[in-house]
Amino acid sequence: HFDTAQAPEWYDEASVGAALNASGVARHEFFLTTKMHPRDHGYESTKAAVASSLANLRTTYVDLFMLHFPECSGMCTPAQAKRVQRDGGWRASWRALQDELKA
Repeated sequence: HFDTAQAPEWYDEASVGAALNASGVARHEFFLTTKMHPRDHGYESTKAAVASSLANLRTTYVDLFMLHFPECSGMCTPAQAKRVQRDGGWRASWRALQDELKA
């Protein structure tokens, strides 16, 4: 099980993706988790965050994609927090994840 996150201050998706790619281990042989930063809440931002994570991790799917925190909780700039609120927050993110799963 590899546990990553988008924000480099938590865990670095790009480094984990590069290491897994270099390892030669088949993707179905491990469980891969990542987490979205709260600054990316909102429908379109979440869809972009999923695409970014997949690219960083050099894979076509993750086994678990988490909304790390339901709100900015002091982890976003005031402008980011305002955009998150305007774009529907975690509820919009949840809808985006459900749509990504169906795609």
